[in-house]
Amino acid sequence: MGYQFSSKGLKPNVSLQSAVSSGDKNASGPSLQTFNPIYPKAIYYGFIDNAGAANLILMHLRTGIQPCTQVNVTGGYYRFWRTSSGDGIYGPGGGYFLPASNKERSVGQMFELLTGYQHSARFRLTAIGTYYQRGAFLKAIPVTAHNIWYTGLNATLHF
Repeated sequence: MGYQFSSKGLKPNVSLQSAVSSGDKNASGPSLQTFNPIYPKAIYYGFIDNAGAANLILMHLRTGIQPCTQVNVTGGYYRFWRTSSGDGIYGPGGGYFLPASNKERSVGQMFELLTGYQHSARFRLTAIGTYYQRGAFLKAIPVTAHNIWYTGLNATLHF
């Protein structure tokens, strides 16, 4: 769901997205009840994607402005929870990543800021800044001891 305001200035926009995918209620049971993304893509949510699309509840709020025709600035907020506390989390490729070692549902939250510069129809630069803050589920697992910072510069050239 999204809306772009009809102002002539910064062209502000806002959107809200959400997703829910099932998780396994009983990991020791004979049937796997977890959502299976048959053809998973590498990144589902944002630039730091340490949780794939299985056993997940997601809320994503995004807002942006366009200060001039060649530049846009977008900010995003993501919040992640496990659908089933009896199932772990899965990686972006669909494989099992971390087992259900505790009953906490909160996986984490992520903040991102993107600034894009469209030089021409063939060339675009995007500066990326992202911070992923672990939730209670990840904080309780010793191997996930740190939050994640990511910065990058992406150049896209179309032929």
